[in-house]
Amino acid sequence: MKNIFELLDKYKNIVPNDRFVSDAFLEILNEFGIKIEKKDFKINDGVIRLKSNSKIRNRVFLNKEKILQKLKERLGKKSPGDII
Repeated sequence: MKNIFELLDKYKNIVPNDRFVSDAFLEILNEFGIKIEKKDFKINDGVIRLKSNSKIRNRVFLNKEKILQKLKERLGKKSPGDII
């Protein structure tokens, strides 16, 4: 009979889907008072790429470490590692 850890081992490498990550990112940005739409960023290979205007990008980059920390708290180890 298999141990419960052996059965659950295949699920520990699951990465949250982009929709879940983008929703969390939008919620965190709203906490910082930054309004952005889903069309203004893209998530690829654990990196959030901003495509919005320079005013929003500057506000995000000023709070980059705090935003990434909050993402890590919500999503765990599989959260995006950078914002560019």
